[in-house]
Amino acid sequence: MSSSNALRYIRLKLKTGFLKVEPPEYRYLIKYPPLSRDSAPPLYNIKKHGIPYLDLYQKIVQNNPVMGDEAIYPAYWQEEPIAMTMAKKQYQYMKEGMDEENAYNEAMKYVNEIESLAYEKLCNLRTLIKDNNKIRDNFLSNPVTANKLNHFTKLLADKSYNELDSADQGEIDYFIQNDILKWGEVERSRRMIDPVFVWQFEKLREQLFPSMIADRNKEKINRRDEFKSMYLSLFNMNLSAIKTNSPFYYEDYYAAFNQLKDKPYLVRWTDRNREILFNWIKDTLVSRYLLDSVDGIEFDMEDLQIEIDFIRCQFFPMIKYPEIASSLQLPNVNELRKILYNNDIGYKVDNSKLYIKRFYKLPALLFPKETWLTKVLDDEVKLNELMNDKEKLIDNIKLAGFKDDDITDLETKLNKYYNQKKFGLQIQELSSNFSNSGLSSLDELLIDKEDENPFLSEDDTLDDIDDSELTLIEEEYNKSFPDIDLDESENDEITDNQENDITNDEFMKITEKIFPKPLTLLDKDRMNYFASLTDSQDLYDPNNEYDLMDLKELKAAKLNTDVIQSARFKVEFEIKDSARLQREWKKRGLLNEEFPEPE
Repeated sequence: MSSSNALRYIRLKLKTGFLKVEPPEYRYLIKYPPLSRDSAPPLYNIKKHGIPYLDLYQKIVQNNPVMGDEAIYPAYWQEEPIAMTMAKKQYQYMKEGMDEENAYNEAMKYVNEIESLAYEKLCNLRTLIKDNNKIRDNFLSNPVTANKLNHFTKLLADKSYNELDSADQGEIDYFIQNDILKWGEVERSRRMIDPVFVWQFEKLREQLFPSMIADRNKEKINRRDEFKSMYLSLFNMNLSAIKTNSPFYYEDYYAAFNQLKDKPYLVRWTDRNREILFNWIKDTLVSRYLLDSVDGIEFDMEDLQIEIDFIRCQFFPMIKYPEIASSLQLPNVNELRKILYNNDIGYKVDNSKLYIKRFYKLPALLFPKETWLTKVLDDEVKLNELMNDKEKLIDNIKLAGFKDDDITDLETKLNKYYNQKKFGLQIQELSSNFSNSGLSSLDELLIDKEDENPFLSEDDTLDDIDDSELTLIEEEYNKSFPDIDLDESENDEITDNQENDITNDEFMKITEKIFPKPLTLLDKDRMNYFASLTDSQDLYDPNNEYDLMDLKELKAAKLNTDVIQSARFKVEFEIKDSARLQREWKKRGLLNEEFPEPE
C-alpha cells in the first residue's frame, strides 16, 4: 500500500470512529506528508441507458407517490427501495413476453407479498405475546437484547413514552425494529411511514413495555379533564351544573313508562299523578344548568317548559304519538344490560337498582324512529327543508343510521305527522321554535370521545382534491371504460345513460380493476383503514350506491390520503431517528460541535 493511500486509509478510520487514538504512523505521515497527491476514488455518473428498468422505476414512483419518498441509502447499497424491486421484477416479466400493464400488475403483487409476509410476522408476534406472556421472556435469552430491554423498561418506569425526549423514543423504536423485528434500514424507513405498520408496531411496543398502557390511560384521563375544564370555563358552568338533581334508575323509568303506555293521554291523568311525573322528569332527566338558568339570560319559564316537553317526548314517545302506545315495549333489566354493553354505555347496581349515568342515550337506542321523527318535527326550519327536497330527506335518514328498508316507513310517518301539524290536528302539539336539546354537549363532558382509529386526525380532510391527483388515474378510467367520458365538462345526461347500460357484473369488473380486490392481510387492513377515514361503503358489495364518478373520486381520495398520512408518519420517524443518530455520533466522538442540535 502506498504512503498516500495509507494516510487516507487511517484518516477515514479515525473519522468514522473505528480508531479512537491516532497511531504514531499517522502522526509521522502528517508531519512528513507523501510527495504524491492523495486522491479519492473517482466518481462516475450513472448513465441512464445502462439501466433498462430505470424508466419503469420512474413510472412506478409517478403512479405511487408514497414510494417516491423512500430514500436510496448509499451506505446500505445491499438494500433497495421497494419501487426499484418492483421495477426490476416488472422488467423481468416484460423480458418473458408480458406487456407493460400486466407486468406492472404482477410486479405489484410480488412486492405486496413481500411486505405482507413482514406484516403477518409482526401481527403473529403480537398474537403470540398476547396469548403467552412468556414469549416476551424469550428475548431475554440474548444478553445484549436482555440488557436493552431491561434498560428501556426502567426508563419507561420513571417517565411515560411521550414524556421522553426524541432520542430516547428513537432508541426504543430502533431497538424493537432492529433487534426484535430484524428490519433493515431501508425496511425501517419504509414501514414506519405505512399507517397499518405503524399501528401494529405501536401495539407491539405496548406489549413489550406494559407500563405504556397505564401511561396511555393516564394521559387519556388528563386530556378528558383538560377538555372538561375548557368547556366549563367557556360556558361559565361548574361540573355539578351538568348533572341532574336525582340519579337515573332504570326501574323507576320502567314503571313510569308502563303507566304512560296504559294511559298515553295526559289529559286523562289526575293532577296529582301529572305533578308526580313532571317532578320526576324535572329532577331525573333535566340538568341543573337548565333549571338554574330560568329567569336568567339563557332561559325563561316558557323556554324551560319547551325543553322539558321535548325531553319528555323523547323518553316517552307515546305522549307525542299516542296511537302507537300499545306497540312500544321496554326491554327488561337483563336485556338492557346487553344493549348498554354493546353500545359502550356504563351502568352499575346501586341500592338494588340499575343506575345509568348517560341515560340520555336511551331514546335513540330504544326508539330510534320515534326519536328521529320528534327531532325533525320540532325543528321547523329543518322540517320544511326536508319536506321540500326528497333527496335531502333520504340523505338525512341514511345519515341517522337507518337502513334502506326503513326509508319508506319513516317517509310515510313524517308525511302523516307533517300534515297533521300543518292543519293543526296533532294531539298535544309541542312548540316548534326550538332546536337541539344540548344533550350532545353533556355527552362530551361525561365520556372521553376517543376515536377507535389510531390514525384519524381532525385536521385531515378529503375534500378539495387536487386536480393534478385526479389526472394520475384518468388514464386508468379511460382504459377500464373507454366509451364513457368522465370529464365534468361533458353532458351529465349522456354519462348517466351510458352508465345505466352497465350490468352489475361489468361494474364490479371495473371496480376490481380500479381497486384490486385485497387478498393479503396487509391489503385488507389498508382498505379497512381507508374506509374508516372516509366512512365509505364496501366497494365490492354489489348493492353499494357508487357510480363511475364516485370510484374516480375515491381513487383520488385514497391517493391523497396515502400521501398525507405517510408524510405525517415520515416526519415523526425522521425526528426520532435523527435524534437517536445524533446521540450515537456524540458518544463515538463523531459529532462536530458546530452542528445544530435537534429540537
